[in-house]
Amino acid sequence: MKWSTPEVKQLNKELVREAVKELGECTKSDVAKETALSVATCNTLLNEMLEAGEIVKQDQEVAKMGRPADRFVYNSEYHHVLGLMIRAVDSVTEIASFVADATGNVIKSESKRIVSPTQLSIDEVIESNLSEDELIKSISIGIPGVTKRGIVERCDIKSLVGADLQGAFAKEYGLDVEVRNDMDFVSLGVFNYEFDGTGNLAVAYFPEHSSGYVGCGFIINERLLTGFSKFSGELSYISEGFGISRAAVKEKCQDHDELVRHVMRMALVIATTIDPEALVIMSSKVTEDDLAVIRSGLGDILTDNHVPKIELGKDVLESYRNGLIVAAINRLDFPLTCAI
Repeated sequence: MKWSTPEVKQLNKELVREAVKELGECTKSDVAKETALSVATCNTLLNEMLEAGEIVKQDQEVAKMGRPADRFVYNSEYHHVLGLMIRAVDSVTEIASFVADATGNVIKSESKRIVSPTQLSIDEVIESNLSEDELIKSISIGIPGVTKRGIVERCDIKSLVGADLQGAFAKEYGLDVEVRNDMDFVSLGVFNYEFDGTGNLAVAYFPEHSSGYVGCGFIINERLLTGFSKFSGELSYISEGFGISRAAVKEKCQDHDELVRHVMRMALVIATTIDPEALVIMSSKVTEDDLAVIRSGLGDILTDNHVPKIELGKDVLESYRNGLIVAAINRLDFPLTCAI
């Protein structure tokens, strides 16, 4: 791929930005070493970031010889981001909101429950947060459904179907807004905060309550896989091809043994199509003993060489929240290097 001069500068700035965030307190020399860019390039970019208020200068470091070296840290108040987690909980819908600073630290969180939410219900939550925090520059919204160009096409929360959440809110507030399937954000949260592999990961969620369906998210070569129409990961529809409705599968999976069999079937589909390095199972109903049964069953069919590492995930809501935040920050700070 051929980069233009402005794109090269933007790419270099993203590398410098990432280095400052990763290193914490650092000198220009530290950043040059971390990014493999020249000290002159780092000097120019760091000066621009300092002037814009994106980084701040700390006390100078006294060098062994020569002038003291300036030390910098990333300004956590350079911008804030807002994440909205919209999920069905039995007969009501919960809208949870999280505000985080530029380094990803959550500084505010709240939630409300609504029987039948509408676009206006979500708008009220956004407006409330924006009125209290003028530093919010990016918004991530997760829904239990499928979107097409930001319009809700299918959703477990029927009152949201057809709503143009992404377009409407971006136009209304003039901010960066993205609406995605909830499992996309859960996968990003697991990948960025829990996963230590090489960049190929599947995360499957099997709901604890009866109002949700199984879903999955995929990270391939460190990028979120959404598919051509953003339908990737909608595993609950597979049973329809075998004459079994999604509702029937959900009902059967209230039985623990049937749930374990269903997890193994879905793991088989994932292993034979995506072939991930690891598969993270999100469910409070699946135990480590169940994972041993699932691994054994897959091994009998695939041989152990083709069975991914299978493990239980941590708190799905924490991963969801982390994914909302990291996605919003990445769109602001890393549009080239961390495109999702």
